[in-house]
Amino acid sequence: MNDVDARHDADFPLPASALDWNAVRLFLAVARAGSLTLAAGRTGLSQPTLGRRIDALEAQLGTTLFLRGRRGVVLTDAGADLLVRAEAMAAEADAFQRAATGRKTVPAGDVRITASRVVSTYLLPPILTALGQSDPQIHIDVVASDEVANLLRRDADIAVRMVRPTQPELIARKIGELRLGAFAAPSYVQAHGLPEPEAQSLLSHRLLGYDRSTLILDGLRAAGLQTTRDAFALRTDDQIVYAHLLASGAGIGFSPVALARRQGLIPVPLPVPIPPLPVWLVAHRDLRTNAAVRRVSDVIARGLTRALQSKEAAPEPR
Repeated sequence: MNDVDARHDADFPLPASALDWNAVRLFLAVARAGSLTLAAGRTGLSQPTLGRRIDALEAQLGTTLFLRGRRGVVLTDAGADLLVRAEAMAAEADAFQRAATGRKTVPAGDVRITASRVVSTYLLPPILTALGQSDPQIHIDVVASDEVANLLRRDADIAVRMVRPTQPELIARKIGELRLGAFAAPSYVQAHGLPEPEAQSLLSHRLLGYDRSTLILDGLRAAGLQTTRDAFALRTDDQIVYAHLLASGAGIGFSPVALARRQGLIPVPLPVPIPPLPVWLVAHRDLRTNAAVRRVSDVIARGLTRALQSKEAAPEPR
């Protein structure tokens, strides 16, 4: 006997006071098929198990439902009478399922999103505003943080990340790339000019960098500029503070192209372009069936894709 058979046999005996809908469903399957063999194939049970389930139903009801022969089964008069009621029960069950499914297709509930402070501040607001207008029954929590949230612990439902997760429990889809460049405020350029497009000229200027994060250093090294954090005259790991320092003319800094253009910054030539950062939308695999999470994920994916592909976000011409 296989595991499926064992699980179904464990249901016996059926209590006289309770009628199992699954037993009625199997009765319908046999009546419609006219054969235990055909009905077994349609229900996923073995023929012996299905036969035992029908026997148990007949014993519970105290009547014979089928006459069995070589060519299949035939309903008795009692079976034919009960078939009408069983068909009505099946219709109601189908209506119940459709109503439940219909309710589930209307996304509602709380969804928690985490993204970097730059993405949360400059990219997500118009997307979430539109979502609030189209889906007011979904409530959003935004966690603006440059730390990677633990989706396995359910610190958030959806994360926007620049690194693809490796955990098999997480589902990630790449929605675009964040173009990066070097920029300076007009006030800085007016006071100090622009460096030549070669490494030593850039390093002779006042540079803005991160404190503990190696993201900018890694980008500079990928662009062929071998340096250390000592090259940065001003350092902060807060991306919003960094963006305001750059806009105020504190030095030459590195920024998403779209943000720099919004701030009216001037592109600074580099020996080679900084590689773009991939943008991943990540959620826990278990949340695939959550209608609200799916809806928010789809809306964010479309919105960020448009933002990352816009002319404003396009790389500077070389």
